[in-house]
Amino acid sequence: KAGFAFACAKSSSCPAILQLPLFFDISSKEKKKREARATLYPRLTSSRALRHPGSMYDFALAEKSLSHEYEVFEQLGSGASAVVYRVKERSSGHEYSAKVVLLDDENCREKESQQATIWKKFSHPNIIDCQDAFVDCGKLCIIMEMAQGGDLFERIISKKSFSEQEAARVVFQVASALQHLHARGIVHLDLKPENLLYTDDADNGQVCKDYLISTLLLS
Repeated sequence: KAGFAFACAKSSSCPAILQLPLFFDISSKEKKKREARATLYPRLTSSRALRHPGSMYDFALAEKSLSHEYEVFEQLGSGASAVVYRVKERSSGHEYSAKVVLLDDENCREKESQQATIWKKFSHPNIIDCQDAFVDCGKLCIIMEMAQGGDLFERIISKKSFSEQEAARVVFQVASALQHLHARGIVHLDLKPENLLYTDDADNGQVCKDYLISTLLLS
C-alpha cells in the first residue's frame, strides 16, 4: 500500500493514527495566507457562525477509523494540507477517493468540517459526490466518488487546442454546477482548470466535476 501507513499510538485512545507525509508542515507563508483568509472570510471560520442555532446544517462530524471502514491503496495526489488515496469500502466493495486533511488549528478544523458537511448535502451531475466525511484522530477524511480522467489543465496541455463545441461543453457544465451552488448561497472561491476533473479518459464522457468548494466535475 504505497505512500500510506497506520501505526498504533501507545499513549493515545485512538486505535490507529493516520501517519501522513512530512510535507504537511505548514510554512510561515501558508500560515499568513490562512490568517488573511480568516480575516477576509470570517463567516467561514467563526465558531459563532458554525454553531448558530438558525443554521440549516449541523457541522459536527463523527469520529471513525479510516482503516476500519476502508481498505487503503495507492496515493492519487497531494497538496499543501491534504493527501488523496484510492480506497475500497469494506462493507460494499465500492471504490472511492479519500481526501485526508490535516486539521492543524481550530479555525481550519471548523472551516473544513463546515465545507464537508455542506458538500454531503449536494447532488449535481457536475459536482463530485461526497459519500462520507468523518474525523480520524484529528484528521478529516472525506470519502468521494472517483474521477479518473485527469483534470482540465492536463487535457488542455495534451490536446493543445479545443474545438468550439468542446469548449462550449466545458463552459456549460461549469456554469451549470456554479448556478446550482449559487442558488444555495455557496461560492466556489477556487475555480481553475486544475480543479475541473474528468470522470474518464473519453472526450465524450462525463467531462467535468468539481469538489464542492474546491473542484468541479466535467463530462
